[in-house]
Amino acid sequence: ARSHKKLADELEHLVNVLVPENREALKTARAHGDLRENSEYDAAKERRNFLSRRRAELERDLARTQTMSFRNIKIDGKVVTGSTIELEYADGKVEKMHLLGAWDGDPDRNYLAYRTRLGAALLGHTTGDKVELPGGRTARIKSISPLDEKIIEELESEN
Repeated sequence: ARSHKKLADELEHLVNVLVPENREALKTARAHGDLRENSEYDAAKERRNFLSRRRAELERDLARTQTMSFRNIKIDGKVVTGSTIELEYADGKVEKMHLLGAWDGDPDRNYLAYRTRLGAALLGHTTGDKVELPGGRTARIKSISPLDEKIIEELESEN
């Protein structure tokens, strides 16, 4: 719910604030005269194109996306979206990651979006599997468990 709302808020801000600002910037730049040598006009046009692409991207993603709850996820011994994974590297180091939705990634907190290369590499594996990770490293899946309740509550809040 949180990441879906964040995308919806970004789209709303783009439509209601950034596009009108860009429209005004184009008007102002046109008023300066000769458009062939008007860098302000060129920059405003580039910004308009960027905003248009980003709007289409957000609208597409929001239309395809459903919010989901990680509360009732069944792990059944496999890495699925909504699971916590402990990876053990060859040097003995153990790292815990939480595999989450497409826009829930936060590397600083070991929140991993399933659409990332690492997330995709882990999906479907079982405890004990050796996994080839992006960048050439390998790790063994030490354990797979449901997400902690605190993480679920955080992800389900809309703030």
